[in-house]
Amino acid sequence: MSILRATYGSHVDTRVYFDYLDYGQVEMDLDIVDICPDTHNMTGWILVNNGEYEMEVDDEVCQMAHDIYEKENSNE
Repeated sequence: MSILRATYGSHVDTRVYFDYLDYGQVEMDLDIVDICPDTHNMTGWILVNNGEYEMEVDDEVCQMAHDIYEKENSNE
């Protein structure tokens, strides 16, 4: 299995903040999301407790973060 790295413009702030389970507010940088070319599933990392530790997250959380990013940055 090979991994592709999704990269958004480096001049754009791709950080998203959201509440996740019992962890409270977490931070995720969409610039650091891996996409499997075979399944198109994403994996990424969230920073928990103000960056004290990070946790790997699956496709569902990555998609949720991407949706939040798109909503916050839409021109509608």
